[in-house]
Parts: sequence; C-alpha cells; structure tokens
Amino acid sequence: MHFTFRQLEYFVAVAATGTVAGAAERMNISAPSISVAITQLEKEFMVKLFARHHAKGLTMTEEGERFLIEAQTILKQANSLDNATRFMSEEVGGTIELGCLSTIAPIIVPKLCKGFLKHYPDIKFTFHDAPHAELINKLHLADIGIALTFCLKIPKDIIFAPLVALPPYVMISANNPLAQKESLSLNDLKDTSFIQIGTSPMKEYAMSIFHKEKTKPKVLYKSPHSSIQTYVAHDYGYTFTYIRPKLEQNLDGSRLVTIPLKGTFDPLIMGTAMVNKQFQNPAIKAFHDYCCQHISEKSIPGALAPGASGLVN
Repeated sequence: MHFTFRQLEYFVAVAATGTVAGAAERMNISAPSISVAITQLEKEFMVKLFARHHAKGLTMTEEGERFLIEAQTILKQANSLDNATRFMSEEVGGTIELGCLSTIAPIIVPKLCKGFLKHYPDIKFTFHDAPHAELINKLHLADIGIALTFCLKIPKDIIFAPLVALPPYVMISANNPLAQKESLSLNDLKDTSFIQIGTSPMKEYAMSIFHKEKTKPKVLYKSPHSSIQTYVAHDYGYTFTYIRPKLEQNLDGSRLVTIPLKGTFDPLIMGTAMVNKQFQNPAIKAFHDYCCQHISEKSIPGALAPGASGLVN
C-alpha cells in the first residue's frame, strides 16, 4: 500500500473547504497537485472519495466521509508520534493544538503566541476558538492539547492552573447616558435590556450575578459572542464582559465602553486546562510555563491576581 501523509493532508483540506481551489489556497500548493493527490488516493484504495459536479465543486461520498475519519485519525497519531520523539530527544518542537474561549481569544492569543514563537521558532500552532464546554470536550478527545479557559465545571481528570481573576464589567454603548458613570449597579441598569451570551456555562455565570442581587434582567436579546459587541455598541442593550478591550470600537466604527460593576461578585478565574498526559509533552509544558509568566494582572486590562476580591464600591 503506497500513500503519503501529504496526500491525506490534501484530502482533509478538500473535505474542509469543499473545493480543490480552496484546499490549494489553504495548503499553499497548486490546484493540480491537490487533484493528483486525490486521484492517487482513490486509485490506491479503490474508492470514490468525492462526487464531481461541473461548476458546483465537490460533494463527499459516504465512502469519503468514512475515509475522512480514518485520515484525520492517522494524521493526529502521526503528529503525536512526532511530538513523542521530540520529547525523547528533549527537543521542543512540533504542533500545539491550542484551544481558547471565543470571548477572550482575540485579545490574548495572537500576542501571547507571537511572543512564545520568538523563544521556540520550531513550534507551530493550530488555533481552536470555541465555547467552554466544547473546549473541555476537545481536551477529552485529544483534538487540542491545552486550552485557555475559565474555571467553570472543570472535570476531575482535567488539570486547571489558575492565572488571573477577571471581575465582571458592564459593556454598554458609548451613546447610552449611563456610559458617563464611573461604575454601574444592577439597579442602574434595571430599565436597560440585557444581551445574553447564549452558551453555557457563561450564561449561568452571568445569571448568577443577577441571582446574587435578587433581581432579574430584561433579557430581550441573545447573541453569540462574535456579534454581541456590535449590538451593544448600537445600543440594543448591555452585556457583561470580563476583559476590558483596549480599543473600544467595532469594525463598523460604532463605539462602546466598559464600566466596573458595583458590588461584590466572584471573579471568573482564567487559566490553562489540559489532561494529565499532555503535560508530559515538552512543547505544551513550555507553552504552559510561558502562559504562567506572561498572563497576569499586568498584561490583561482589568484583571486581578487569583484570589483577589471583585469588590467595586
């Protein structure tokens, strides 16, 4: 049997993008090379992986879908073997499958990883931005090796290392009259609609803030985090955030502000999460150590040291 890992990577890229052209762009290779690799795989395994549609791209066959699962497994095992051999030779290299909460990834991950790569240029990253529950599932499935997330419903088999405490802030439109205040209470916001992040357990944490004050929000809108700031900036309502963005402006030019929430609320604890065996991987251990050194109350706007109080007067 003759096939290469590169052919499998090209096949997975076509499956992900749905077109040869898209796979070629992703893999930085010519489209004919992708087509030849797919044809060779189909010939070697005597299967039809894709149904070709003129001017409509490709559709994966049932055989192709089964083949995709096996191909992804083989590539994952090959990467694990590569990391393991680097570990035996004490070389820090390979690929880090990094997961991060969608709510904090844009603010933390790019700068953090850029700094890390200056020390370990042989490392490559694959980024996985996802909600908290999905990150935990990906850790269990070994789809990611380490995650930056919150200490919320962490299973016993996951190692969580706290890095910073993040108290809640109110995010509100710069055009709202309340935006002029230095701090806001839930009572100040009682007549303003609350825009709720629709994913658990972040949703439960936000609601616990209202429960503690024995009040209920006017939940008129629910939104994924990817668009929630735009709705806030256009004054549909307010939401909670746990990291103060340095630039309080959206891509469309609309502006918002983040204001401390009055009261005593338990801050969210952000840290690294991984399964025990991954900590033996030298690349992941090096990245974990780098996070411990560079993620702190000094590097993240509005953050506190772990164990600090979230009291705002």
